Amino acid sequence: MVRARKWILKNHFDGMPKQSDFAIEDVDLPELKDGEILIESEFVSVDPFQRVYFSGQTPPVEILAFVLAEVIQSKHPNYPVGSLVYSHCGWKDKAIIPKSITDHPTPSTLTKVEKLKDLPMSLYMGCLGLNGISAYLGLLNIAEAKPGETVIVNCAGGAIGSVVGQIAKIVGCSNVIGITGSQEKVDWLKSIGFDHTINYKTESIAESLSKVAPNGIDVFFDNVGGPDSITIMAQMNKRGRVAISGAISRYNEDLGTSGMMVYPLQILVKELRMEGFLFTRWGVDDCKMAVDRLIGWVRQGCLHYRETIVEGFENIPKAFIGLFKGENIGKMLVKIK
Repeated sequence: MVRARKWILKNHFDGMPKQSDFAIEDVDLPELKDGEILIESEFVSVDPFQRVYFSGQTPPVEILAFVLAEVIQSKHPNYPVGSLVYSHCGWKDKAIIPKSITDHPTPSTLTKVEKLKDLPMSLYMGCLGLNGISAYLGLLNIAEAKPGETVIVNCAGGAIGSVVGQIAKIVGCSNVIGITGSQEKVDWLKSIGFDHTINYKTESIAESLSKVAPNGIDVFFDNVGGPDSITIMAQMNKRGRVAISGAISRYNEDLGTSGMMVYPLQILVKELRMEGFLFTRWGVDDCKMAVDRLIGWVRQGCLHYRETIVEGFENIPKAFIGLFKGENIGKMLVKIK
């Protein structure tokens, strides 16, 4: 029998998540059944959207998240021992993946990944995983960014935003603007090709946009929501497109009392198109196409990445909480093996 550890949500979040909201449980895993595999996690992902997902759960509850893991026992022919998988099994050091998933895997449940000889395997947790795929398909399929357009992305120093801006430049967008919250992130975004950056903590977004986007904005990739997003939409051109990937500024609020954000009249007057999207909407073919393109760009040196890696299974909540304090540059993940 295999001993495993997992993090659970012990208490409902009250505002900002706290260490005391989480607890570790030790569990004994049963023997494998036909069609099942046992995986051991190497990296665990922490993502802001988990904050919203668990708001509707009743504690105690397991915390779902993506992991990069190695198959250490197998009773499924497609997943021999030693295989690497990208799995949505949660904050666990070991887990059994049932036959219902191994027989019918999807990008949002289980993906077998190839070993990268020339790149860090941790990239499957960031620019070659959910974050990179969301950036690629959100910008090109949802927002339909085109050469010569002006594109703006907020939370630009994060795992998705930093990739969005670089893809925009790769496909020929002429003016790419990133909004972020520290000078260190501003400097990094400039070094990887953003045309302009705005530090929302020290600059007025409205005033800055009048200078760096005098001809308006065609595409807005929104990771933040809130009043600053309204300010950006007011600067958009007629029939501009808004892809909504997240709303991190709202995740720690009680939406039952604070209500939904009221969007400006310009959405009607300017005929803006807004569309929210989740990673789960895309199938195997779309995700494979995106990853193949992203790997190629990384190898060519035109797509750059940063990772904020926290060591230790016991530090997963600390890394998660750090997301809401802006402690990460690029992808935040936890190395546990």
